[in-house]
Amino acid sequence: MKKTLLVAALALGLSSVAMAQENGSQDRAQMRAEMVQKNAERLAKDFELKGDAKSTFLKDFVAYQNELMGTIQMPQREQGKEETAADKKKELTEAEAKAKIQESFERQEKMVAQMQKRLDIQKKYYESFSKILTPQQMVRIFNRQDRPHNFQRGQNGQREGFGGQGDRRGRGGFGGSRGFGGPGGF
Repeated sequence: MKKTLLVAALALGLSSVAMAQENGSQDRAQMRAEMVQKNAERLAKDFELKGDAKSTFLKDFVAYQNELMGTIQMPQREQGKEETAADKKKELTEAEAKAKIQESFERQEKMVAQMQKRLDIQKKYYESFSKILTPQQMVRIFNRQDRPHNFQRGQNGQREGFGGQGDRRGRGGFGGSRGFGGPGGF
């Protein structure tokens, strides 16, 4: 009897946590959609678009932003794979070193594929935007996409969170501290 009640309470607790997470995802998606719409309207106002040009721009810009957001993949850290100071000092075996190099290559390949998807989306929407906007206006649209969301420019102009000197996480380059573009990189 106690086991049954315990299992029921546990199941109820887990389902409420899942529902809360789902509601949080829906809230974030709704907030993101509202943010994109407001941004589109602000740009249309800045560009002084009217009538059909404005409605076409709003529709295309929202679709463009949604496609770009679909390409954003945050790196997933594997559980138990955090490198400690002792691990960094430890001498790697040949197999471990080769595995680390291969992991770095795979991360870089994923980033390149993600960047290619973004480029393809930009080229696709360039065609529709070029019918409505001036080249100077399009620069404002496309240059803003160089910076992933939530990343800001540091004091030295480097994008933080994307490698280089401005990286607030302390990693260099695309492949982490030892990867492409970082100290001791390949």
